[in-house]
Amino acid sequence: MIDNQDIERLKSRIRIEDVISKMGFSLTRKGTRHYCLCPFHQDHTPSLIIDTTKNNFYCPVCHTSGDAIRFVMKVDGKSYPDALRFIADIYGIELHEVSSDLSAEQKRQQDFKDMIRSQRETIVSMANENLFTEGNEAHSYLRSRGFNNDTLRLYRVGHFPMLSACGTQKDVLQKSYDAKLLQGRIVFPWYSASNALVGLAGRVIDVRTKGVELKYVNSSEKSGFVKGFNLFGINLAIRSMVKEKKVYVVEGYTDAMAMHQSGIENVVAQCGTALTDTQATILARHADEVVLCLDNDAAGIKAMDMAALKLLPLGVRVEILLAPNGCDPADLLHDKGEDAVLRWSQTETHNLLDICLDRFRQASVLDPYRRRAALNKLISYLALVKDSILCKFYIEKCIEVCPWLKKEEFGME
Repeated sequence: MIDNQDIERLKSRIRIEDVISKMGFSLTRKGTRHYCLCPFHQDHTPSLIIDTTKNNFYCPVCHTSGDAIRFVMKVDGKSYPDALRFIADIYGIELHEVSSDLSAEQKRQQDFKDMIRSQRETIVSMANENLFTEGNEAHSYLRSRGFNNDTLRLYRVGHFPMLSACGTQKDVLQKSYDAKLLQGRIVFPWYSASNALVGLAGRVIDVRTKGVELKYVNSSEKSGFVKGFNLFGINLAIRSMVKEKKVYVVEGYTDAMAMHQSGIENVVAQCGTALTDTQATILARHADEVVLCLDNDAAGIKAMDMAALKLLPLGVRVEILLAPNGCDPADLLHDKGEDAVLRWSQTETHNLLDICLDRFRQASVLDPYRRRAALNKLISYLALVKDSILCKFYIEKCIEVCPWLKKEEFGME
């Protein structure tokens, strides 16, 4: 934990306008106040008020307010200690950690976490450096898939060498489970919303996938990394998520990278796992609208259905973006380029409830079982929607299609 005296010393130095400006926001000064575009709602004219006399901010449109620490926490999704460290870096103030009274077991666990974190940082640095060495085959493959160097560096993608080629780090990394697992693989680092390295994933280079038992590998759960508790790319998406109140959820690492490279920054990937309750909560905490763009096959449609059942009770609007002709975003980038990915995301997004209503309308009156199934699906979703007015709207639309339907079937009086 951070020393309380250091925290108080930092707070006495903080000027909120300095912090917001350092975070890349353009400020306009009028008297003792500054103004900028509010990152907490879709703002087109500067509405966020930064009061230098009170050292706080307030938006009269979305009613978000607080001090500089809260601003950093909300915009970048940082924890309180991480926000303090971020601001301390701005002012060049050193924050000292003070040890609480830990038991021998707690200290052993903390030392283990510190060792794992250090090993992973070393692996990411070595892998990223190795990727950009002349003639690297993983780099050639990723470039052939349409990814530019800026994207590869932004996501800190790398190619981890064999341990025998790790030079002076060999002895240290010999003890690392991650290092042994990732030898010769493309490395995708996972970061938390506050930009802490939480785990690593590795993929065999494409030309070697045939006959390979494990195409992807991940850091073990014993080391503290649980995919279902995290979302790939959230550290790069969080600011845009907060500003747009919207997030795209894709299937894989390269899908997220492809969309980000195409100008869609508010994108995360769930990477092979069904959306978990924890992931759904993270999404709902930062966005009002979640766009699910998973594979357009039976497994992908089932995954979208399961995700919707977790998201709707949290009060978010669920949109669906089906992959065109079986292509995922990474394939689309490779085949047709960045403009095609951006155009697809802008024109092919549809509201989940609208899709269900259309399927109900299109179900033939001569196929009552199909029509009933379509209606049941819509009812199952509406049962989870908190907005009663929205529910009534869709129920009335269903009754327009089938006047013989009764409101009681939807749980309405």
